[in-house]
Amino acid sequence: MYPFAPPETYMFRGRLATVAEHLGYSPDDRLLIINADDFGLNESVNQAVAELFRQSRITSTTVMVSAAGYQDALTLCRQQAGFSCGVHLSHTSDYTNDGSRPVSTPASIPSLIGRNSRFHPDRDEFFEQALPEEAYCEAKAQIELALADGIDVTHIDSHEGALQLRPEFAEIYVRLAAEFRLPVRAGSRLLLKQMGILDDWVGNIRIRGIHVPDNLIYIPIDSFRSYQEKEEYTSEVLTQLPTGITEIYFHPTLPDGAADDQPEESYRQVRQWDYRFLVSDRLRDIFQDKRIIFTDFRQLRELTRQI
Repeated sequence: MYPFAPPETYMFRGRLATVAEHLGYSPDDRLLIINADDFGLNESVNQAVAELFRQSRITSTTVMVSAAGYQDALTLCRQQAGFSCGVHLSHTSDYTNDGSRPVSTPASIPSLIGRNSRFHPDRDEFFEQALPEEAYCEAKAQIELALADGIDVTHIDSHEGALQLRPEFAEIYVRLAAEFRLPVRAGSRLLLKQMGILDDWVGNIRIRGIHVPDNLIYIPIDSFRSYQEKEEYTSEVLTQLPTGITEIYFHPTLPDGAADDQPEESYRQVRQWDYRFLVSDRLRDIFQDKRIIFTDFRQLRELTRQI
């Protein structure tokens, strides 16, 4: 059983209610944010995200402003009305494929820099080397760049969970959300506890006036051996969708005609599986059967910015 939690009630503007009720929905409604991560990674990912928006198969994306395909993503974002786009805060870089470089000058954030003036290659090295204040400065610069480029930033999340899985960095994440008055990717207290985040993260967010979804469907990108296995698991989770607001995120890229089920799948292949699932009739049928209401982070942002 996936670790869903029932929606929590909390006080906002003199009313004790769930976040869905604060937004004007019924306590029995099931709302879903479908986010595509890694917008800006490369042109194939960018085209997949744009196509999925056109088909109404996703409701949200988050852009990597430090990635090699950012300018291409920015062009697509400007061309397509209604593009709901947050910032995928990036502090790590796989040197083999994503081309990510910091927005800040390397000299101003030396603890974040590995080889070739890029970020550290993975989350473990980031945790070993990075200073929280430098991570904050780089994340802030990424948000400010997106805003300066005309992106109507809806929310923030963190690539590989770098700003979510350690208390000293999670505090930065909440600090940025409060500073820019933006909702963030979060999870229920139950999910966060299972992931080892033991402080009162949800409480800390709400104390600062940040409104977040009730649940997060977290499906690691490398957890499945075949498309069929991933489809079965994800379909089963979605049939259990609770009331309230849930976010699920995917990592889609366009299919390239390669075999779907190689014994040793690549990340590109797994991303193709996500695209295939998002456009599938099976997913559409689940949404219709469960009467799921689609939403994005814009409503949560507007709630967060109410005074």
